[in-house]
Amino acid sequence: MSRGSLILIIAALAAVAGAQVAAGAEPSSAPTDSVPLEEVTVTAQHSRLSWAQRNELVQKAATFVFGITALENGAILPRWHTPVCPLVSGLSRDQEEFVRVRISQITQASAAPVASEHCRPTLFIYVTTHPQELLRAMQNRYFAAVFGNASTITVNAFIDSARPVRVWYNAHMVSTSGALAVSRSDNSVWGIGPVTVVADARQLQGLTQGQFADYVAMMSLAEIKHTARLGDAQTILKLFDGPAQAAPGGMSDWDHAFLKMLYTPERSLASERANIARRLVRDLVP
Repeated sequence: MSRGSLILIIAALAAVAGAQVAAGAEPSSAPTDSVPLEEVTVTAQHSRLSWAQRNELVQKAATFVFGITALENGAILPRWHTPVCPLVSGLSRDQEEFVRVRISQITQASAAPVASEHCRPTLFIYVTTHPQELLRAMQNRYFAAVFGNASTITVNAFIDSARPVRVWYNAHMVSTSGALAVSRSDNSVWGIGPVTVVADARQLQGLTQGQFADYVAMMSLAEIKHTARLGDAQTILKLFDGPAQAAPGGMSDWDHAFLKMLYTPERSLASERANIARRLVRDLVP
């Protein structure tokens, strides 16, 4: 079976599982609003900080970066090296297009590779009122295509979790040119993709399209730990930490800066995460 055929089959499964959402059986479950698509810029705070204040902010940034990121192979943060091409299923056509375009804009603003308009999907986003059933169907029929070489125990734990948005990352080694690497070498790095996102429409009530798209973008462009420690950081990752009315309105300056630092790496004697934390502060407070 070709990969193109497999994509269509999985999309059809998601469309069936999410038919109630698309048809309006639970209209409040799907995120709805008309947030302008261009609102993905970063607004930095310009202020003079003392050394102590800046150092405190760096420590806060380090807590944020270390708290959300998982390392592959001991020291390397995974990132996309192939173009990000979102496929959204389970919402109305307008909502799917909103989410797709918004994620593509955030990807481009982060300097991550973004695919052209007519592309082969690499980021699969499904909204359904039956997430567990959809994931079981994927497990039973297309295990290798969706979950790679993961163990059945790991996949079962992922499927049985009650998270509002489940994100499955397929990490792999790629060469610096972006091609798949057969084995680990000095010029190979860890890459993300394809990524599968399954959202429980029943747990999206009260959220907007913009909030949902921003959350999925943050969760998809970086490999975020399922046990992320967020502390007092301002981040879209807190979207489901409390009532919808208290949820962040979208990606924060911290979120945008983190993704930009992740995709514009700099050489440093410090660890990659420590260097990102310092650069994040420098970007927000010049």
